[in-house]
Amino acid sequence: MLCLTLVIIYLIILLLAFLVRINIKIRHKIVKQWAKLVCYILGFRISINKQPIPNGVLILPNHRSWIDVPLIFSIVPATIIAKREIRNWPVIGWGFTAIDAILVNRSKMGSLMTTFKEIRRKILDNRTVIIFPEGTICIGPETGTFKNGAFKVAADHNIRIVPIAFEFKDRKDVWAKGDVLLYHYFKTMGKRRTYIKVEIGDSINSNDENWLLNTTKKWLDEKILAMRNDFDNMSD
Repeated sequence: MLCLTLVIIYLIILLLAFLVRINIKIRHKIVKQWAKLVCYILGFRISINKQPIPNGVLILPNHRSWIDVPLIFSIVPATIIAKREIRNWPVIGWGFTAIDAILVNRSKMGSLMTTFKEIRRKILDNRTVIIFPEGTICIGPETGTFKNGAFKVAADHNIRIVPIAFEFKDRKDVWAKGDVLLYHYFKTMGKRRTYIKVEIGDSINSNDENWLLNTTKKWLDEKILAMRNDFDNMSD
């Protein structure tokens, strides 16, 4: 209940900031504070390597759960790419609008092209952009198939990529297909502790989109598997 109350309070603050046209950087800072507070209240215990993230880069994390969003926002405040359907979600959709999220209809080529142009425009404006290259939640432990759009944009416009890998100690924290969102939310929220390992990679760039995709996927898979191995060999 406390977490839900905080979501509503911060949403109201965000919407007011959006309506009075407060700078997007300030809105992103509001989101970062909200995310850090939510992670604390929900008992997330995050082990992270504290690698600095430069501005004006493309952040590419693996995708496991709704937890990914507050987790990533607690690390780096940025514009996020999300599916268009989120706009219709109660409460959450308003919040995504207030933080200048880019909502894409993946079934329409025109929407995808507009998204790529927006990514380029924001990064050239020294804004940081988050996109999940898998495009959907994958159970893991290794990443699923990557969409190539983000890598093509990065290669064509010399945009630097920063991969972020994370893994949950409890495999049940992954939001498996078929689970109702609210059921998974309350199941996770009801736990006393959720242990998460996070590793931020070095930035990379290239004019070869295939090299970028393969290098990013290889790095993420290796880090995630190493984290999984650490958790599996950890005494309770």
